Amino acid sequence: MSTKENKELVRQMWKDVNTGSGDVEKVRAWYRKYATPGFVHHDPSRGDLNAEQRVQATVAAYSAFPDIVYSIEDIVAEGDKTSTRYTVRGTHQGAYLGVPPTGKQIALKGVNIYRFEGGKLAEAWDFPDSLGMMQQLGLIPKR
Repeated sequence: MSTKENKELVRQMWKDVNTGSGDVEKVRAWYRKYATPGFVHHDPSRGDLNAEQRVQATVAAYSAFPDIVYSIEDIVAEGDKTSTRYTVRGTHQGAYLGVPPTGKQIALKGVNIYRFEGGKLAEAWDFPDSLGMMQQLGLIPKR
């Protein structure tokens, strides 16, 4: 696929994520549609996750932030890789990673790098600003 096609695929993936919900089967269907069977999600805070582990993490996020919306701020591509700078917005309405709901709204910023294989997502590297999210939730003091 061309870099232009990869960018369009990423835009469509994010559009579909925003129409999803915390329904496990919908999230699994998303991964079946967009990811290779050997998909690996690299996350410095959680380690490497396979598709099913990523499904569970996504459902947990939707359960805690049911109004979650993902926005692409920038997108660049070269070869089989496409990168986004993103913002995720939502309201903390359910327990997340052991943290009870705070009712606070967050705007989590981060960067993803995607590698495609045969028109599907083979690997993803995710670098969310987890510290910023914890500060917005009032769990860690801001400087």
